[in-house]
Amino acid sequence: RPESLIWHSEPSQPGLHLSLSGHCCLVHALCPAKLGLRNGGHEAVTRILQVQIWQQYFATKDTIYAVIPAEKFDLIWSRAQKCPSFLCALPRREGYEFFVGQWSGSELHFTALINIQTRGEAASSQLVLYHFPELKEEKGIVLMTAEMDSTFLKIPEAQCIANQVQLFYATDRQETYGLVETFNLRPNEFKYMSVIAELEQSGLAAELRPSRGPDTA
Repeated sequence: RPESLIWHSEPSQPGLHLSLSGHCCLVHALCPAKLGLRNGGHEAVTRILQVQIWQQYFATKDTIYAVIPAEKFDLIWSRAQKCPSFLCALPRREGYEFFVGQWSGSELHFTALINIQTRGEAASSQLVLYHFPELKEEKGIVLMTAEMDSTFLKIPEAQCIANQVQLFYATDRQETYGLVETFNLRPNEFKYMSVIAELEQSGLAAELRPSRGPDTA
């Protein structure tokens, strides 16, 4: 099972929750140079503080967020340039619902497949991931947060979708990333059940699977 990069806070209010790009400046609020540490410890302490501040800020927000290592983001980004869209699955009571992920710059938009099929280009996204690479070169991290429609998705469901970005784009298994390539380059060969199989194998959806009651005679 891949290590989850996505954190979330407990939901507080219903509705549409927005994240603003200006929030990323909060990581500069603490300066480790003032702590009197030698150069050898500056980068490590800075990175820890940035992660903590990012987590603390969003701890009370009804959204998902992450701090992504630069090398992992670079892999995701390079693959996204070649294959800017893909399909992910979300467990529902009556099976699975599919969402199409589409990269637009550093934003990643997720839209329910059923909405795309019925509304076409007018379909609105239910989840948008925002990536802030400003600290990537200097600090080795990329900050991420999201805008989500909580009338359509719950926090754990948004987390499951976001973690599938890592599952399919940051994997070392060519068979897994191969599904993304097939979806983009050879769509006629793409098999929806392959996505479900990868998701089941990863264990990312285990907590979302509806529990079954005792069998009745």
